[in-house]
Amino acid sequence: MKASPFFFVVVFAALILQGSVVRLPLPDLKLDIVWLAVLFLGFYVPLVPGGFVVLLLGLIQEALGAPFHGTVSLAYLAVYFLLRMTHQNLFFQKRTSQAVWVALLSLAYRGLESGLLVWQGYAFPAGFGHLAAWAVLEGVASIAVFPLLRAGGKIERPYAS
Repeated sequence: MKASPFFFVVVFAALILQGSVVRLPLPDLKLDIVWLAVLFLGFYVPLVPGGFVVLLLGLIQEALGAPFHGTVSLAYLAVYFLLRMTHQNLFFQKRTSQAVWVALLSLAYRGLESGLLVWQGYAFPAGFGHLAAWAVLEGVASIAVFPLLRAGGKIERPYAS
């Protein structure tokens, strides 16, 4: 698969939606569309264009309001590289198993990000119940978002290398 302009449109649309439109009525719980884009890139886009796009996403996320610079980009890249190293070993029979993997990776991402914040001397940002609810929300949202991204990016086979 060649890198297409579609992925850059996805990146900027995710950033715009993340900052302005998508808010759930639940307190302190919101869908992280940029994170879903990072996971999609990790599952389906090769290392060279995908890694740069993930780094760009992390830097833009931090520039738009992250108070702690470096944590988002590092956590995004760590999970992206983990996915790129293991994507061919992950097998999704149905979308449910994909949602479970997205939820587990979301927990790993928030754990890494929270660990980096604690290492810098800040308090742990959220309780485990809040993190688990957010991870489930991301997993369920991936069931709808990933097929749209795959169709828009014209990815014919899963786990393109």
